Amino acid sequence: MSNRMRAGALSSKATIGRIIAIISVLILLCTALSACIGAGTGDWKYVLPNGYEMVRVNSRNILIGQSYEYTIDSKNGIEAHIIEFCFNDRYVCAQQVDVIMDLNKPVDKDNPRYLILDTLNQEVFGPFTDIDSYNLELIRLEVTDLCDWTATSPAPKGAIFD
Repeated sequence: MSNRMRAGALSSKATIGRIIAIISVLILLCTALSACIGAGTGDWKYVLPNGYEMVRVNSRNILIGQSYEYTIDSKNGIEAHIIEFCFNDRYVCAQQVDVIMDLNKPVDKDNPRYLILDTLNQEVFGPFTDIDSYNLELIRLEVTDLCDWTATSPAPKGAIFD
């Protein structure tokens, strides 16, 4: 084989190597970008009765709203940071606290507000600042058979990760 043919063979091997390297970099870049664009790490949704869902939007915002194909409407739901919830076939109850956007500060769970969502009539009762007022409202509404309080962190069993 002449030197000219060897040089041509080496040149085309180097070109193929460059093409493979460029394709590899593009694949890694596309994978990294899609991870940034998609749902955040740890974000989830939890299906509730009568077309409602609880959604973890980010580490500081967990809300309940009506579920539509790709969106959640919290107008007739519960916004802010929900730390615990319970429900039955009609009612969803939540413990809600103020949202603290400073990620260096822990969420203060000591004094939650209690809310009751009637998923059939799309009505929210509360907030109640103490457990006794909340319990009296449950009695007035004749709410029974609620499940136990379930924490939202870590994600509740049955949560669907996006």
